[in-house]
Order: sequence, then structure tokens, then C-alpha cells
Amino acid sequence: LTTVRTQEFWQRTLGNAFEASVYAAAITAVDMLLVHRDELLNASTDKKMEIMVDILKRSGLMAAGALPVSVFLAVALLLIPGLSVVMAPLGVVGSVGLSIRLITSLVKNPSQQEKDLLTAVQGHLRGLIYDIQKSATGSVTITVQSLKAA
Repeated sequence: LTTVRTQEFWQRTLGNAFEASVYAAAITAVDMLLVHRDELLNASTDKKMEIMVDILKRSGLMAAGALPVSVFLAVALLLIPGLSVVMAPLGVVGSVGLSIRLITSLVKNPSQQEKDLLTAVQGHLRGLIYDIQKSATGSVTITVQSLKAA
């Protein structure tokens, strides 16, 4: 408790809490930019502004929520011996979960330009490597061409 009463502890704790808040806001903003990137690229200017304001509001709320949690964790780590041993694996799990979330947002929300590119590549490969024929009875035949040796 003596440590909690010192000014240095609170300067360090609040500094870390503000840093965590900035990270939370940035991660939320990146996630939402990935989710809404098609609209941000192809929508009208008014719609783009509306989306950007929404992203700023939500990321600001995440930053505000991270601040008290960070202060609570700093005090809890100081008061409960051995808690840091439990927190390290939770940090790794959280980092993996965050990575999966960002990759999922990227993959599940492609922009129209990315869809067009994938369709063009698929069409190009279809002509070079394989061909699909569908008969009148509904059966599908896939003809695969052998790759030329280099």
C-alpha cells in the first residue's frame, strides 16, 4: 500500500494506462477499417465520412474502457503476489486472439477491387491449368492440363 501512495507509481501506472488506451483505440480502428474498407473505397463521400466518424467514436470508447482496466491491473499486480505468472500466458493468448480477429476481418470483408482481382486470376488459371465442363445431366468434368517441365 505504501507503493500505491507514491507519485512515481501513479505516473508509471497512468502512463502505461494511457499507452494501453492508445493501443486499444488503434487496434479497434484498424479492425473497423478492414471491415469497412470496401465502403471506404467505393462509397459516396458522405457515406465515407459517416463511417469514419463511427470508427472514431467506437475506437474512442475502446480507449476509454482500456484506461480503468489498465489501472486496475497495475494495482492488482502490485497487491497480489504471483499474479504476473498468470498474466503472461494470458497476454500471449490475447495476442493470438487479436491476430486471428484482424486476419478474419481482412479475409471476410474483401473490397470490390479484391473480388475483381480474384475473379480475374481464377479465370486466367482456369484457362491455363484446368477447365470445367458441365453436361446437360448435371455432371461436372474437370480437365487438368499437365504442367510443362521447366
